[in-house]
Amino acid sequence: MKVKVMPGKFRGTVQGISSKSHFHRILICAAGCKETTDVFYNGMGDDVQATIECLKQLGMRTEPIENGIRIYPIPEGFHADGCLLNCKESGSTLRFLLPVAAAMTEDIRFTGEGRLRERPLKELLTCLKKAGKNVEGERLPVCVTGKLQSREFEIPANISSQYITGLLLMSAMLNENIIIKVTTGLKSAPYIAMTMEVMEKFGVKVERKETEFLVEGQQGYRSPGKIQVEGDWSNASFFLVANAMGQQVEVPNLCDPSSQGDSIVSSLIREIRDSKQCCINLSDVPDLAAPLAVLAAVTPGETVFEKGECLRLKESNRIESIVSMISNLGGNIRETKDGFIIEGKGLLGGEVNSFGDHRIAMAATIASCCCKEPVIIENPMVVNKSYPYFYEEIQRIGGVLEWMN
Repeated sequence: MKVKVMPGKFRGTVQGISSKSHFHRILICAAGCKETTDVFYNGMGDDVQATIECLKQLGMRTEPIENGIRIYPIPEGFHADGCLLNCKESGSTLRFLLPVAAAMTEDIRFTGEGRLRERPLKELLTCLKKAGKNVEGERLPVCVTGKLQSREFEIPANISSQYITGLLLMSAMLNENIIIKVTTGLKSAPYIAMTMEVMEKFGVKVERKETEFLVEGQQGYRSPGKIQVEGDWSNASFFLVANAMGQQVEVPNLCDPSSQGDSIVSSLIREIRDSKQCCINLSDVPDLAAPLAVLAAVTPGETVFEKGECLRLKESNRIESIVSMISNLGGNIRETKDGFIIEGKGLLGGEVNSFGDHRIAMAATIASCCCKEPVIIENPMVVNKSYPYFYEEIQRIGGVLEWMN
């Protein structure tokens, strides 16, 4: 399937969607409580649904409530050994729940779909092996058996901050003092801060000492009763970039200040617009690469995007995907080892392959507002991963779409 997006103006208010990063963390903490938790949110994508389904396999129950979902926690002593958890295409689901399930069970299996089967996992599995678990496989599918023997964990943080988040979320379920030692520099540090913030809302304090995270035992998750999932800055960034390109779109329900690293997007937009030559460090904000690339392509001057090595390990090789997208739309871009360089000379339009990457599909859609010709996107419904009603939002603010087989 393809969608043709006509050049035109975007004006109006979008509904927005809840932050999937925030949502994943809340769900796991709520599942680990002894009390129910009412979670209020505004829409969920496939990744969040994958986390819910996996937690149900581990014993969590849910009940719909007005504007939200009621979480009934995993019962104490629930027997989940032998379960197969299908994380679909969600890296967060896999990397968060792998340590959590390993702590809860002595026999758990994980599988997934699409590119998730290719995404890195070795470092987290090695960490669990050193802690006493038996592991079969280095990438999906994997089987983890046995008991955790250690309460100290060593993990590199230069591949994915999700490894550390998974270990932190697990730590409160062990009811013993836990030490997590980071053996490399920390990538995407704001996501760790978000994890610590959500855990604290559920009664668990994490102490950070340079390269170590300390979680005292006997804290345990305690339900706040009710909690609201924040609006998603990552997905809002597409509309904020559209505004920077002359559109008029209001995005409600965004928390500012926010522990979401992508809440810095407004300042990065100003940096690109106000400078003839600027450098964007992607190490903490990899999910902003695609929308900011579109802005840079239509803004006079040179923008260097660097320190984005982790983009090659996303839903697509996102460095290659962004270079392909901008090039196919008539922009001036060249790939580098850890990013790309864009000379802002405008976009014309053309056909873009989403490469199965939701952020490429959304970025190409937003690019249409500053193109002379239509933008055709192959496999556009990959947006379901994080923003299933994205194209409804586009039509709501005046976008003209033509669906093609």
